[in-house]
Amino acid sequence: MEHNFCFYIHDAFFDDIELRYIKDFRILTEIPRQLSADTYYNKTAFNQLFDLIKSEKYFPTSQEHYLINFKTDFKPLKSSLHLFDIVYNKEQSSITHFNIGISEENIIQNNIIILSPTLNEEKKVLVIKSDKEFWAIDIKISNSAEEVWKYIISKLPERIYHFHKKHGNNNTPAHSSNNGYKVSQLLASDIEAQSLLNSAIFDKREKEKFHYYFDKERNTYIIFPKDNVTQNTFHAFHITEAEHDKEVPASIRAYFDYLRKLK
Repeated sequence: MEHNFCFYIHDAFFDDIELRYIKDFRILTEIPRQLSADTYYNKTAFNQLFDLIKSEKYFPTSQEHYLINFKTDFKPLKSSLHLFDIVYNKEQSSITHFNIGISEENIIQNNIIILSPTLNEEKKVLVIKSDKEFWAIDIKISNSAEEVWKYIISKLPERIYHFHKKHGNNNTPAHSSNNGYKVSQLLASDIEAQSLLNSAIFDKREKEKFHYYFDKERNTYIIFPKDNVTQNTFHAFHITEAEHDKEVPASIRAYFDYLRKLK
């Protein structure tokens, strides 16, 4: 499933960071890793945070290791364009400069997502390189991993559930294989399966052709393997709790565990 996303880490994540931000930061920055998407950050702001964590005893060593991996996975922003929020109406107009760097590279071809510790909105902004070069683009700014995934899914081609007799559904038993191996059962109806697929997420680093969602009604994961023949179609089955660690990538489990603790 093709996609074009580019991520930026808001500088505010590196200002006076507290331990309570670290987990949110981890969950948010795992998303571009799951998509294998280019992600940029302000090198100066990052280095200041890194030096702080190394000097302060109350930051666990694990946070230092996490930031080392952060430098490995993401790219420092070498140069940036000016970003403005322009509001125009009869009553009141304004222009506001965003203190966020945007790279010129692939700016038109990509969906831009800015990971922020506080903001959550979609808007059209003006990106200016010079008095003759500027672009109006749509951006997503978010502090919510759930909202970021909703935005990503909204930009992907529609995914279509397809009944597979091997796994059945809530009215049709799974069709056991000839060699006697157990076949996982789809516990939901076809309509429910499509609804769950609409919110399913994935990790391109592991089992790229499988999409996942935690089915709260049945308290287990539903897995959507991509069909080999028809584009963007998937069949589905549920797994048992004992199979979670083996069948579901760690990043997917961490995401849904995080959401369940928030609610």
